[in-house]
Amino acid sequence: MRRLITALLALALSLLTITGMKNADALARQSTSISLRWQQALADETAAEARKKQPGLTLWGQTEDILTAGWRQAQATLITYQGDPALVWDPVCQTGALPAPLDETGCAVSAALAWALFGSEDAVGLTLSRGETVYTVRGVFPGEDCLALLPDPTASYTAVELPTDGETWQDPAAWAEEQRQQAGLPAPDWTLWPAAAAFLARLLAWLPLLFAAGVLAAALWRAVRRQALWRRDAVGFALLLAAALA
Repeated sequence: MRRLITALLALALSLLTITGMKNADALARQSTSISLRWQQALADETAAEARKKQPGLTLWGQTEDILTAGWRQAQATLITYQGDPALVWDPVCQTGALPAPLDETGCAVSAALAWALFGSEDAVGLTLSRGETVYTVRGVFPGEDCLALLPDPTASYTAVELPTDGETWQDPAAWAEEQRQQAGLPAPDWTLWPAAAAFLARLLAWLPLLFAAGVLAAALWRAVRRQALWRRDAVGFALLLAAALA
């Protein structure tokens, strides 16, 4: 019975570690920018000037609208953006890829929206419409909600992504403030630091494995502490070497 309980606990720790690392990796893929958020949408003039002064910025916002494809239509959450969608959404798609930054007619949809509009997740290359504007699906990403990423230079934006570089993390707060001022953007209501969240997520993902390693090391030490001195030294060295490699 004791062995069964130990095996079940080991399995649970393994599943927690795998799930945590998978989610941490997904978050890390989106940790290439610092995000500025506002409660009220930016003025159109402010957004246009910001893009002129800092072309690398990505502006985006969220809204609800109806999308159509042939005789089918679906109510969807729209992430409208101007810039690089990979700074807004997880760039990994199950088929295809997110639109390129300068692709003004491409979009990406969730698997649920692909089923709602096309009756299949195999939607890359098909077209959908938002009003009079027609988009071609470039990629389909996992998702149980009807969601679409659409380029729209006329949308209302409530968020700006500042793409980071090698100098960012020397003083990220000062760097973000300098970039904001150069773009002529107002002070944000919130500033999000995805890289810090990704680091914390990776740390938490390792905790179950570290706990299991600690229990295993303690059990191993108890088993050999009454053995010959050279055996204890060998086990101690092995444990220290494993910790250093980890």
